[in-house]
Amino acid sequence: MLIRNYQQGDQITVSSLKVSKDQSDFIDPITLSLTNMDRDSYVMETSGHIIGFFQIDARQNQLELHEVFIDHRHQGKGHGKEFMSSLAPFLRKNYPRANAVFLTVNCRNSHAKRLYEFGDFIDTGDLKKDGPAGPQHIMKKSLLSIN
Repeated sequence: MLIRNYQQGDQITVSSLKVSKDQSDFIDPITLSLTNMDRDSYVMETSGHIIGFFQIDARQNQLELHEVFIDHRHQGKGHGKEFMSSLAPFLRKNYPRANAVFLTVNCRNSHAKRLYEFGDFIDTGDLKKDGPAGPQHIMKKSLLSIN
């Protein structure tokens, strides 16, 4: 999987990406995400095709991961796990001062939570109670290299 910067020329393809109907409560419409200029936007590619999207909100030494999704036509093929395995090296390279990355995941979205746990995110035990679709777990992953 290749992770690269979102470019203006990607807009039509990225705008056509969709999550499954049962996941739509948990993610903002992609058109709304693309208007958020406070975040860095990235695409996931495989075999030269854009299959997913995510954003990073960089705040001093900590990052926030937002709007992670893989198009419904590409789900169930291991791309989520591949993304989770690629994420930390990508973030270390592109945000070398960051020591951790945080995310929120809806308490009803157990599938996504398991995927993030596979990627070594740890539930902090705290909840964001005012999530758009209900309470969300706050999860954290250290970016400090273990050598």
